[in-house]
Amino acid sequence: MATDLQIQALDKTRHGRAGFDCGVPALNRYLSEQAALDMQRKASGCWVITTQNDAKSVLG
Repeated sequence: MATDLQIQALDKTRHGRAGFDCGVPALNRYLSEQAALDMQRKASGCWVITTQNDAKSVLG
């Protein structure tokens, strides 16, 4: 249900990035390998969509 969705800043210790697949290999690779490092360096921001019941699985 859409009301169960939540947007959160990417947290590499909390969000499972390896299983995410948006259909664009370059974006999948960026999320799994580079996004958290860019956030740590304050070079970019990255937010993910999860559900309240499963905050580990990244939906978008």
